[in-house]
Amino acid sequence: MKRRVLCIFVLILWGLVFCTMLSVRIEQLMIPEVVLTQADESELSPHIALDSLFFDDTGMHLYRPREGTGWETGTRIYEEEINNYSVGENQLDLKFFGSYVRYASKPLRSGDEISIKSDLENRDDTWLAVFPEGIPQLPGALTPTAEAENALLFNVTDTPQPFMADRAKSTILPVTELANENAGSFYSLSDVKSFLSQLPLLAALLSLSLFVLILWIYSFILSRRAKENRAKLIFHGVLGILALLAVPLILLHIALPSSLLPQYRITDVAYYMREFGELFSALNILAKSSRESTELLQYAGKMQAMTLVIVGFGIFLGVIFILIERLVRNKSVKKEKQ
Repeated sequence: MKRRVLCIFVLILWGLVFCTMLSVRIEQLMIPEVVLTQADESELSPHIALDSLFFDDTGMHLYRPREGTGWETGTRIYEEEINNYSVGENQLDLKFFGSYVRYASKPLRSGDEISIKSDLENRDDTWLAVFPEGIPQLPGALTPTAEAENALLFNVTDTPQPFMADRAKSTILPVTELANENAGSFYSLSDVKSFLSQLPLLAALLSLSLFVLILWIYSFILSRRAKENRAKLIFHGVLGILALLAVPLILLHIALPSSLLPQYRITDVAYYMREFGELFSALNILAKSSRESTELLQYAGKMQAMTLVIVGFGIFLGVIFILIERLVRNKSVKKEKQ
């Protein structure tokens, strides 16, 4: 009985350490990336660009960065009181000078910890714009390279990174249309490809966990005769420790793009189904006239297949490991009888 309790305790301990390392990495990945803007102090009255406003179901918001205190350490954003700014014709008139959030990699809420991006890297990219209610009249700042029903593709050169949907919208749409319900959803195909490239690493984590679970189940059975199977149990324990040491190495290489992550929970399945459903539906339509769409769909298929193979390999490895151990044991028993 004590041996079984110890075996269960070992699994719980392994799981706790695994979940702790995973939660730390998730917390890092979920921090929104933002770009700041600052009111020009040489002007008589402070003002910033109109696209610094953020819109959601509750209305419009303006955010300012501030260093957190107490438990809320790090740089955080706080909503500016609505009586401290007013919407002008082509600008946002302010009461106070200072720094304000202009763009963000995903929706914000007051109190969120943020990562400020100041030294931005530029690269070529392809943007996908999806307008569920139909493509609006565009000012012509950028010419789409492909068009189909309610989706457009734009090839952009030397665009700042990381990708931020609001910045892309400001480039394509008139500022006055940003709050419109048909402002659409904007995606970076580079970010989508980057997200897909991380699937094998996520699969490796799952595969590793399944291997350890299978190993633990077998160890639990062996623990009934702990004295006879002491060497095997110790070996299984060493394998479990090695597997745990591999976890942070995998986590360090996982870098999911912030623009494709949900606002609150990284495990928000409904969000992924909605966003990627819309995204891949548009790509399938555009594939007839766009090489980029076709290539990305093919890449997605490869990553999906690789993910399934890696997960299956973890299960296969665990089962094969047990079968080999049992085969070796049976051979040794036969030799002893002879």
